[in-house]
Amino acid sequence: SGKGYGGDVGLMVAVDVATDKIYGVGVTTHSETAGLGSMAKDDPNFAAQFAGQPMLEAIQVTGDGGKINALSGATITSRAVCAAATRAGETYKSLKPEIEEKLKSITP
Repeated sequence: SGKGYGGDVGLMVAVDVATDKIYGVGVTTHSETAGLGSMAKDDPNFAAQFAGQPMLEAIQVTGDGGKINALSGATITSRAVCAAATRAGETYKSLKPEIEEKLKSITP
């Protein structure tokens, strides 16, 4: 999760383990302003920007030097989603050896 305008913004992140890139993201929980910050969950174009982003690097909005276009009127929420994705990447990095080991045991 990341700290949004109205509280924590929960995020689910799918990862392509072979490339260490984001496959997709989805906001799971939020208390953001309806019609503004809530678009982080409702606007598929916002979520689509995360696909292909490297999991092992910080993810930021363009105003902070990154590649994610912030939602209009909801920069704090957009930053929260980016922060959540970055935190997911940090967790992924620490768990990747275990993930790879599990994948070996289930793949022929």
